[in-house]
Parts: sequence; C-alpha cells; structure tokens
Amino acid sequence: MKILFEFLAFKNDIKFWKNRRTTTGISVKSVIWRAFSQIVIFAYLLEEDTSILILVPSGIASIIEVNSKKKIIQIESIN
Repeated sequence: MKILFEFLAFKNDIKFWKNRRTTTGISVKSVIWRAFSQIVIFAYLLEEDTSILILVPSGIASIIEVNSKKKIIQIESIN
C-alpha cells in the first residue's frame, strides 16, 4: 500500500513541475535545499546497504528533486 501512495505522490510531483511556468508561491531556496537533502539521504541509504524497497523510492525522489531544481533555475533565468 505504501508503494502505491509513493507512486501517486511521484506522479503528482512530476505533473506539478511539468506544468510550472512561474515561481510564484515557491521558495527557490527551499527547492534547492530539498534537492540537496534528498541526495544526502539517498547516499546514506546506499552506503548502509538498505533494502531495495526503500532505496528505489528514495532514488526516484532524488531524481525528481534534482529535476525540479533544474526546472526552477530555468524559470528564474527566463524571468
């Protein structure tokens, strides 16, 4: 059941960032901080030989956060 909820959350995150054209209501610093912290968490889980069931969603979340960081930097450079 937890995997289903994570999948739905990933789907909504991707949809949110895909349709985003402005940074209204979004803190750029918080997006960058979330991406950094998610990468640190993923690296720690990878180092500790964590189960695949925990590692894969964390890796996907890291990729989504990095892409959101890239997207928000692109939006900021356009505006």
